[in-house]
Amino acid sequence: MIKQIFLCIYSITLSLQAVAQADSGQTSGERGAPEVVVSGHRTADPTQLSEAARKLVDVPGALGDPIAAVFSLPGVVYGSGDSGAPAVRGSSPDDNLFLVDFLPAGYVFHTFTTSVFSENIIQDFHLYPAGFGAQYANATGAVFDIALRKPRNESLNTVVDVSMLRSGLFLEGAISEHSAAYLSVRKSMIQLFIPKNEENNGVHLMQPPQDDDYQFKYVWDIGAYHSLTLAATGASDLAEADFGATSDLARVSPDLAGDARISNRFKNQSLIWDYFGDGGARGKLGSGRCAAEDRQSKAEIASRPALHTGPGARAR
Repeated sequence: MIKQIFLCIYSITLSLQAVAQADSGQTSGERGAPEVVVSGHRTADPTQLSEAARKLVDVPGALGDPIAAVFSLPGVVYGSGDSGAPAVRGSSPDDNLFLVDFLPAGYVFHTFTTSVFSENIIQDFHLYPAGFGAQYANATGAVFDIALRKPRNESLNTVVDVSMLRSGLFLEGAISEHSAAYLSVRKSMIQLFIPKNEENNGVHLMQPPQDDDYQFKYVWDIGAYHSLTLAATGASDLAEADFGATSDLARVSPDLAGDARISNRFKNQSLIWDYFGDGGARGKLGSGRCAAEDRQSKAEIASRPALHTGPGARAR
C-alpha cells in the first residue's frame, strides 16, 4: 500500500514538470540556448503624414492642424505678447526654440488663429518640453521640431480650400524625373465679415485681425544617396484697435489706454543637403536666412490675454 502511494506521488511530480516545461516552451535540452533579439527602426514615408502627427489632427479644437493641437497637451498654455506662441511648463514663449526642417524659423503660430503651416504639407511634429538633447542648443523653454513632408513626384495636383475662416491654394507636382515641388498659399477671411471702425464697449476696432502665410519646397534627388532641398516660408499678422477710457482695459489700467497694434511678419529661405548612407547612416547640412519684423504698441501685451481663451476662441 505504501509503495503504491509513493509511485502515485512520483507520477504526479513528473506530470507537473512536463506541464511546466510545455508552458515555458522549453525542454531540458533547450534551456541553455542563447536568446536572439532582432531590433530595427521603422522609417516613415517622407511624403506622408506620420502616425504621431495623424493622431493630433483629430484633437478637438485643432481644426485639423496637428501643430495647433499642442495647446491641448498638459503644461501648454497661451502665452502673453503678440507672437501667438505657447508657454510650456511656466517658461516664457521667448524661451522656446522653433525648428522647421532642421533650421530655425521666425514663428510658427499666427496671433489669433492656427499655425502658419497648411495641413497638406506637415510630415511630422515633436514637442520636447524638457530633457532634450544637446543638438537643440540655446533653448531654455521647449523645443518645437517640425518636419514638412517631401513633395510627391506625381502629376500636377491642385487643392482649393474656401471657407469663412481661411482660404488657400495648394499646388504639387513633378518638375522632372528626379525632382518635385509644392506651393501652399493661405489667407484669413474672417476680416471680411467684421466691419472696420466698429466701436463696442469703448474698444474701437480699426483693423480686424488678419493673417496670411505661404510655403514653397523643391526637392531634387541626386542619385541614390544625395538630395538637395530648396525651401521658402513666410507669414504675416495684422490687427489694430483703440482702447478708449471707457473700455474695461483702461478702467483697470488707465496708462494702457490708447492704440494697440499687432504687425508681425517673417520670411525664411533655406538650402539643405541630405546624405543617405548604407546601414541607416544619414548626414545633413543646411544654410538659411530669416528676416523678421515685429511691431507693437503699449496696450498690446496687456490686451492679448483677453483675446486668447482657448482653442474654441480661436475658431470664432
